[in-house]
This record gives sequence, structure tokens and C-alpha cells, in this order.
Amino acid sequence: AHNAQTTNAESSRLKAKRKNDLANCFELSALSFQLQRAFTQPYKRATSIRPANLKALTPEMSIHIIIDGYNLIRQSTTLSRLDQQDIMLGRDALVDMLAAYRKIKPHRITVVFDGHHGPAFSQTQDRRKGIAIRFSRRGESADDVIKRMALKEREKALVVSSDLEIANSVAAYGAATISAPLFEGKIGMAGQIDGLETEDEDRPGWTPTTKKRGPSRRLSKKQRRNRMKINKL
Repeated sequence: AHNAQTTNAESSRLKAKRKNDLANCFELSALSFQLQRAFTQPYKRATSIRPANLKALTPEMSIHIIIDGYNLIRQSTTLSRLDQQDIMLGRDALVDMLAAYRKIKPHRITVVFDGHHGPAFSQTQDRRKGIAIRFSRRGESADDVIKRMALKEREKALVVSSDLEIANSVAAYGAATISAPLFEGKIGMAGQIDGLETEDEDRPGWTPTTKKRGPSRRLSKKQRRNRMKINKL
């Protein structure tokens, strides 16, 4: 009888121990699950963005500056003097100026020239110092090339030309426009580029004021887009 009681007591002790071990096992499993969930949930949230939504989270794409090359050269005091000496000097100086500017503002830049003024045996497309260079083909003008590029780029394009006919044509495609002298004033010469986006408020001598300047005319949506692109220069 004593042996039977001992056996029953031992059996009860073992059952209680297994029950306790099982409870501990469940607690550890629950803790492990919670820890795993805590560490994996942030990762899942970060990677659950659909590709369609990525565009809204990325910075706005750089503009594509398309330049009417000879129009800019011949309206620039410095570049026009070089152009009068040798047409190639004017082109080279313009490319150097644009390359210096692009080190500060990495926009895509394409400068377009009339092919019949181009160097002999030249290619219609070239690239120098990060600047794309295009010469019009036989039977077309630089104006045609600029319009075709603006039609392709549309809202991404900023066309530099003081030719009113070009400006009106590309504006109809959604491209922004800026005159040649204003563009040169925006970027400055290669060694004098500084403070490209400085507003009036940042200029020396400006003091804040609450004085009204009269009613302001609200710009159209097209004009606002044009100004936004110019402000990126």
C-alpha cells in the first residue's frame, strides 16, 4: 500500500510538472510571436507601398532645358563678340557656360543649332561636358528641332528663345519659355554663378513690410507652371 501511494504521488508530481512546462511553453511561444510581430510589422509597412504610389513619394523630376543656341549667343554681349570673331568660338563658349551652370543645377540641357552653320562633317547629335548638342538636319531648321523636342517633352521642357514664334508654338505643347537675355541673367557666366534662386527678400537692404502694394492679379495656371520652372534655374 505504501508503494502504491508513493507511485501515485510521483505520478501526480510528474503530471503537474508536465502541465507547468506546457504552460511555460505556451507563454514563451506567445512572447516569441509578439516579438516577431513587433520587428516584422514596421518592415512590412515600409515595403507595402505600391509602385503606383512611388511617384508621389519621389522628388519632382528635373526639367529639360532646350536652348535656341544661336538666338542666345547673338543676344549675349559676351557671346556675340566671340561669335563675330569665329562662329565656333561662340558655340564653345556657350557650351562652357552651360557646363559650369550644370555643376550647380544638374538639369538636362540640350542646345540646338542650325545645321547649315555647323562644322563640316559634323554629326547631328553630340555631347560635351554633360551638355547635349544637336544640329538640325538638311531641310530643317533649329526651330523645327526645338518644336519637335518640346512636343515630346511637353511639361518637362523649358525652352530658351527670344523668338516669339517658337515661344508661342512650344507653349501650346505645355512647355515653359524664357527669353534668352533673362536666361543668361539667371545663370550668369561660368565664373559668376552664385545665388541662382535668391528672392527679393534675401537681397541686401530688403526689410519686411506689411504695406500693401495694391491688388495683385492672380496668374493663370499656365503662367504659374512657367514661373515654377523658371524659379528652378
